[in-house]
Amino acid sequence: MLILPVDGIGAMHEGAIGRKYIELFLEDWQYISRKIQYPIPLGTSRFVPCPQGQGYDYLLLASLLNHTEQISKSDFRGFVFNAVRQALYLANGFEIHKVASVVLLGGWRLSLDEAFLAMLDAYEQAFSFAKGLQFEIYETDDKKFQRINGLARSLGWL
Repeated sequence: MLILPVDGIGAMHEGAIGRKYIELFLEDWQYISRKIQYPIPLGTSRFVPCPQGQGYDYLLLASLLNHTEQISKSDFRGFVFNAVRQALYLANGFEIHKVASVVLLGGWRLSLDEAFLAMLDAYEQAFSFAKGLQFEIYETDDKKFQRINGLARSLGWL
């Protein structure tokens, strides 16, 4: 399962990560986009199955990319926490063994540390029930990767 941040107001508001997914898995996206029910309220998610054999088996479209409302950092951190927690609960329920995500910064809305820690908090909560569930957080920028890797180590996760 891949957590994909979107602006839930409607199609064509996927953000940079969503556009990259569409570029890589255009055929999948054409199928998936017909199954998405919009709007997706801010701070909630939609679970969408993908076509077999390509990309990921499931997407969790997390409505995190709000462009119309002012949201506090605390509220946004809660949205990130809830999106990750929902993904992990769903993965456990559907016997999905791996959930992948980028660091869910929401563009400019949270710092790298704030977003990463919210995601780890959700994983820590889910860890008690989801034994054997692998949660992979990706970062392509080496400096940012070193930062989150250091945070994870300092908290005893690595």
